[in-house]
Amino acid sequence: MQIFDVSSNLIDGVIPSSIGSIVPNLWLLNMSENALQGSIPVSLSDMMSLTTLDLSSNNLSGRLPKEFGMGSNKLEFLKLSDNNFHGPALPRRSNFTYLFSLQLDDNHFTGEIPSGFINSSKLRMLDLGNNQLSGKLPSWIGNFQYLSSLILSQNSLQGPIPSEFCKLNGLKYLDLSLNNFSSPFPSCANTTLSLRYIHLQDNGFTGPLPRMLLKFPSLLTLDLINNRFSGEIPAWISSFSNLRVLLLKGNRFEGSIPKDICQLKNISIMDLSYNIFSGQIPSCLKDVRFRGWDRDIIGKFVEPWITRATEYAYDNQTSITEGTNKVRYFQTAEEQEVEFMSKNRYESYKGNILDFMSGMDLSGNKLTGSIPPEIGYLSSIHTLNLSNNNITGPIPETFS
Repeated sequence: MQIFDVSSNLIDGVIPSSIGSIVPNLWLLNMSENALQGSIPVSLSDMMSLTTLDLSSNNLSGRLPKEFGMGSNKLEFLKLSDNNFHGPALPRRSNFTYLFSLQLDDNHFTGEIPSGFINSSKLRMLDLGNNQLSGKLPSWIGNFQYLSSLILSQNSLQGPIPSEFCKLNGLKYLDLSLNNFSSPFPSCANTTLSLRYIHLQDNGFTGPLPRMLLKFPSLLTLDLINNRFSGEIPAWISSFSNLRVLLLKGNRFEGSIPKDICQLKNISIMDLSYNIFSGQIPSCLKDVRFRGWDRDIIGKFVEPWITRATEYAYDNQTSITEGTNKVRYFQTAEEQEVEFMSKNRYESYKGNILDFMSGMDLSGNKLTGSIPPEIGYLSSIHTLNLSNNNITGPIPETFS
């Protein structure tokens, strides 16, 4: 037997302790989305041919065995997400060298970011989110030039982003939200990166909007909610002609809302609430489209990772094609989540619902003057929040 897939069932109990000797030649073991309990058996390390291991979405617990990752040096796809594992995220002696995707999110792992995958130079996906990891982002993170998605959200990581981050030329999705990261940012001089989605919400970043952002000309989402950024919004904000989501809520930005922001004509969601903006609402905001996401332009964030296989093809929908010289590929789609406030209630929009959501939130600032009549012509906008300012005068007739 080379493939054993029992995913998405109601299987309970424990993984047999001797599974490694019962089916030692497995290439693929998928037991995800069941009700399995107990710990990972040591014998899994004896499965020398294993390339895919998916035990996600169970009730597995305990520490990973110290032998884990020592024998499985062919492993390309490892997913242990959504369980109750604790202790180090990978044993100290792990030495994965061929990993394409490592997903250990939604567990209770502690300690620093593990180095057991440091030699996996072709890594595309790293998700360690929603654990209890601490320490700094290691400088060796720059080793992964093919890394496309880096998710370290909801941990206790701290310190600045290291300069080696600038070597991640293939990175498209970055989520460091809900940590304790701080400034300064690396300059990334003489480098242009392909980042499209940046989520840095709820950290300790300070100072002006970092010029490092200019290294990301293809940016679609910029989420800096609840940090301590300050100063005025720079004129170069207009450089991001493709930007769809701009979330600057809960910082210390001040001055007037610049007319340069009206150059972001493809914006769907703009949240500038709870800063210290003053002056009048710029009438040129009527030029912003606020029409939701255009999937023909953006596409879904689905990154296929392709490698040659000799016996089967396996994808994320668990389809198997037997034969020779087939292509095996794994797809991991990151559905970004955007928080937006409407009528004093926080809403969270995730996945395809973003196709239909549009809005602008300028609440909780020190804006003055009257509401520009031109704002009433934003017929495509779903949500407009101007509360908790010093706005005067009547509601323009263009709103009727």
